[in-house]
Amino acid sequence: NNKWDINQTNSLQIHSTMSAHTFKGIILLIKTMKILKNQFWNVKINIAGNFDESQIGNFAKKLIIKENLKKNIVFLGKCNSKQIVESMLNSRVFVLFSYIENSPNSLQEAQCIGMPCIAAFTGGIPSLIEDGKTGLLYPAGDEAYIAGRISELFENKEYAKELGDKAYKMANKRNNPN
Repeated sequence: NNKWDINQTNSLQIHSTMSAHTFKGIILLIKTMKILKNQFWNVKINIAGNFDESQIGNFAKKLIIKENLKKNIVFLGKCNSKQIVESMLNSRVFVLFSYIENSPNSLQEAQCIGMPCIAAFTGGIPSLIEDGKTGLLYPAGDEAYIAGRISELFENKEYAKELGDKAYKMANKRNNPN
């Protein structure tokens, strides 16, 4: 019931969802944000998902402090659907950092509201994104490539909007909300 509008977004905000498993990409996210911060000092990513009391969560939080990214990486914790949608609608891009995925719901939800999406060329993701047309793909694990793709969408508002519009049409046909 929501539609992403690029004019209502924070131009340097990213949304992602993940859980406290190494294959979900939290370390990759931190490495990517370190690169992005050199270009966009006030870039911010909101991460929906529970990292409390997990070994990888504790390690990630220490690494975030070490890399001086505490203002740039925000853990939203476990969120309800309203909170996730609010974060998505306020963000310029959705990024999925997972190394392994089949048919991720979070990616499809972002597409269904018309967000431009970036995800790894892995598992079933290429069946959900046509690179350069309905989203952007990157080689799994390549933080420099991810940062470049995010920069593209931060700097080219029209391209971000075009990807979001095409994702919206494709996803709503594929996922048929009715």
